[in-house]
Amino acid sequence: MFFLFIQRFFNNMNTINICINTNKEYNLRTILFKGLKLFFWIALLSFSPSSMADKTQASQESAKAQYIQAIAYYDKKDKRQALIWLKKSAEQGYVEAQFLYANKLPFERAIKWYEKSAKQGYIRAQYMLGLIYFTGSYTQAKKWTQRAYESKDSAMKNNMESLWKAYKDR
Repeated sequence: MFFLFIQRFFNNMNTINICINTNKEYNLRTILFKGLKLFFWIALLSFSPSSMADKTQASQESAKAQYIQAIAYYDKKDKRQALIWLKKSAEQGYVEAQFLYANKLPFERAIKWYEKSAKQGYIRAQYMLGLIYFTGSYTQAKKWTQRAYESKDSAMKNNMESLWKAYKDR
């Protein structure tokens, strides 16, 4: 489908360029018609069956598809719909959705979702919980930062070492 679109795009552009560059007596209607065909193909590509399939799959309770749908809504600046789909995905246990959903919630409600994501081994959630608990419950902070530190992510290890150094300096 994409290659067909590209082929038709260049055919339309070539016809329009020939009309303009050769100064033939092409009427304006022909040029406009070619341009409208071009916009039709662009619109057809943006409403492709694959995006409709994603929405269908998302509504059929696939956590990953719901997460992808949430990101698509977020990219379109429809935050209300994005949160609805993000919550559906998070409730089904998709760790990235849980973490992102927690980022969008007020602090008191976010901890629950960070913990769900962290318990499934999501490093960023473990680190975030460590930071949250660092301001109050140091045993909880140590528990979650230790889990994040044990991951193979070197940047996360550096962050943990800085956090622990700051804790010792208090």
